[in-house]
Amino acid sequence: MTNENNEPVHHEERPEHKPEHKPEHKPEHKPEHKPEYKTHEHKESKEHKAEHKPEHKPHHKPHKPHFKLNTSVMLVIIGIILLAVVQAQIVSLNSKIKVITGDDDSGTSAVGPEAPEGAPTLSFYVMSYCPYGNQAEEGIAPVYEILKGEANFEPHYVIYSNYQGGGPQYCRDTDSLYCSMHGIQELNQNFREQCVAKYMGMDSYFDFALAMNTECNYQNADTCWEPVAADLGLDVEKIKTCEEEEWQDFAAADLALNQQLGVRGSPSVFINGESYSGGRAPGDYLAALCAEFDVAPEGCSEPLQASAQTAQGSC
Repeated sequence: MTNENNEPVHHEERPEHKPEHKPEHKPEHKPEHKPEYKTHEHKESKEHKAEHKPEHKPHHKPHKPHFKLNTSVMLVIIGIILLAVVQAQIVSLNSKIKVITGDDDSGTSAVGPEAPEGAPTLSFYVMSYCPYGNQAEEGIAPVYEILKGEANFEPHYVIYSNYQGGGPQYCRDTDSLYCSMHGIQELNQNFREQCVAKYMGMDSYFDFALAMNTECNYQNADTCWEPVAADLGLDVEKIKTCEEEEWQDFAAADLALNQQLGVRGSPSVFINGESYSGGRAPGDYLAALCAEFDVAPEGCSEPLQASAQTAQGSC
């Protein structure tokens, strides 16, 4: 189509361009970009929350009972260990006490000839250079001669811990657990007498203890004892070895018994575990010990000197 000047007229093409451009651009851009972005973000965030919530909660719940179970098991294990330690200490203490009493499977006895089962027992706690303890030893020795094989006789010693502040003047160990009132030489003599009782018997024990009471003292016992033992026919080297190797067993056992029985001084005498506070003459000990027999042996009728009063004094 032309106008009067024969020029082309484009009037009819305008309506076709507008409808084609607008519908193509707007619908394609809006639905493709915005809905896809929002939908994708929304779904993704929901899926992310849904994935983590169920996994997080169960992850911690099983650990609570598991932790409680482990704690209970640990407490049981600790209890078993503590019980085992206590039992081991009891066994150790019993073995040390057997060393003192001679009931230690060594083939030797600290109580002399074996007394019948159920026979009464006289146990005495002394210091080797306490004059009152020496008096008790001298009173008990004749009773032993009469009733050996009929009753049990058990020598023990008084042990102090940290006596006078401890130290080598009174104590044998660096911790000052095992000390004696009259000094280290008295303590050493205690151990030597126990060695004689354990390996050479109660006859030799009383011979050695009584001889040491008169021949030596708390200031020279460490050098004085060997000639005394040799004169009695005792094995000096055996006594030396025993003292060196077993002194701590003797000391620990006696300290435990001191604490158990409440021993505080020398002499402390017990008959069948009951404290004796009578006289210190031989007849006094004989009468008290014979009273414990169901049927008194013949030796109980032996006439022994008795004291007129209760003994006085102790270390």
